[in-house]
Amino acid sequence: DPDTAIGIASGSKLLTSVTILSLVDANLLNLDEKLSKYLTWLQGYPVYQDVTLRQILAHQTPIVADSVYDSTQSLTLEQAVRKIVEENPFSNFSYPNHYSSSSYKFIAHAAEIVTVQKWEAIFKERIANKCDMKNTFFDRFSDNPDTGKGAQSSLNDFSHLMEMIRDNGQYLGEIVLSADSVKELEKLQAGSAQYGLGTWVYPEFKETMSTGAFGMRAWVNRNNNAYAVIMTMKNDSGAISDEFRALVRGI
Repeated sequence: DPDTAIGIASGSKLLTSVTILSLVDANLLNLDEKLSKYLTWLQGYPVYQDVTLRQILAHQTPIVADSVYDSTQSLTLEQAVRKIVEENPFSNFSYPNHYSSSSYKFIAHAAEIVTVQKWEAIFKERIANKCDMKNTFFDRFSDNPDTGKGAQSSLNDFSHLMEMIRDNGQYLGEIVLSADSVKELEKLQAGSAQYGLGTWVYPEFKETMSTGAFGMRAWVNRNNNAYAVIMTMKNDSGAISDEFRALVRGI
């Protein structure tokens, strides 16, 4: 039913992005600051030390796409990030920038450092509670959340999130994000062909979209001030989603 929590795969990236942006609004993080300012131990790794938070959210880094440590429950988030670096030190090779779920763990760990809280608590306090998302979580059973592709959410919950974005950072009158942060979220980022901050961007339609491999699609259309969410029980739902998006554009 509309309150059933299901895996949303890469839809998790939007949840992570809005959480990070709330910390940017609070001046606890800076999108254009190097990751190594927060994870100081990265200063000994040439490639990692120059990566910025913005580049992570926009998939403009060489960090591995996926890792066996992304959801290992016996590790903490910090331990998992360190394991990824140890196995991929980038000391002798130059990798091209690419889409990466694992990289979102790094930015979540930066959030843990500046707030002195665990990621799940940060997300709940800053986003879930404010947007009435009672059935959305990253990992209730360990301290190593898969912030790039491991969250669960419900149709109603994700609709609340998209309503907040559509309403420029407010949900039922409460400010969750600044309007400026929402604009950054929806802006095509430098070096990206079709990506904002945790979202896909389609400037020709004034659309921002979050997608999950298990059949979740959610977007905001600025032309007609509409938002929509689809959750299906099949992962090849792209055609269904595209047809529905066309209908929403025509409202």
